[in-house]
Amino acid sequence: MKDRDKTKEQLISELVEIRETKDFLDNIIDSSLDSIIITDAKGCITRTNRSFLQMLDCEEEAISGKYMGELSPQKEGIYESATGEFVEINKEFLEYRKTCMSRLVEEGKIFNMKDNYICKDNKVVPIENSIVYLYNKSGERIGTVGIIRDITEMKKAKKENRETSAVLEIVFNTSTDGIMVADRIGCIVRVNRAIEQMLGFREDELIGKYTIELGPEDEMHQIVRERMIGDLLEEGHVENWETVWYRKDGSLCPVEINITFLKDPEGNVSGAVAVIRDASGRNKMEHKG
Repeated sequence: MKDRDKTKEQLISELVEIRETKDFLDNIIDSSLDSIIITDAKGCITRTNRSFLQMLDCEEEAISGKYMGELSPQKEGIYESATGEFVEINKEFLEYRKTCMSRLVEEGKIFNMKDNYICKDNKVVPIENSIVYLYNKSGERIGTVGIIRDITEMKKAKKENRETSAVLEIVFNTSTDGIMVADRIGCIVRVNRAIEQMLGFREDELIGKYTIELGPEDEMHQIVRERMIGDLLEEGHVENWETVWYRKDGSLCPVEINITFLKDPEGNVSGAVAVIRDASGRNKMEHKG
């Protein structure tokens, strides 16, 4: 009766409002930087956005009507990734995906599920997928919406970081100069092989010690050390600081040290790195001269 009581103008106004709301929502979906995929109650794809189609380099007609699960590799094997690496889809990964989908059925949502989608050239794109069920006013499930994030660049960055870290580790341990890393209160957290050879201590024997424990505690060395710490705090670095450290056998090793503060992204001091050179040979030459 209520609908019959409405005037023609009212009905037209409501239809226009519905249309404008639909156009507005369509615009939001298509403008999203994240990929969006919508399915019906059976899991068949009914809608995607531009970002999703660009990610897989395909047309909407090519995937419309497919099940969402068909977008991922279903068999064990090695697949070429868009990151330039090769991805292994093994039994454990298939079980992980199955567990995630079971949780979706039980809870009606899953967040940040790791997966790979197959794109047009048969390479796989690494993604994170968050899926929630859609319900009508009666509480019946009518479909799902998935927000998919392409994590290719993040994977590439991690790969580059691993490669860079590997190179830095080689440099760290093959340097002929000693390298020592301390935290912000001067506690040793890393040393390289050159330090071990120079002082006779293993790395695990030095980690946890304070750098001031390595040298003599007499008044003269304390004064020199305090002056060095003052320069370090003022300038953020110290160059060619000369002192002596104890070797494991109790003998003294003259060293020349360059120290620089390490800072976090906010500019706060997080520690220090020191490059240490054994000055024993130079001192002998100066003595002989």
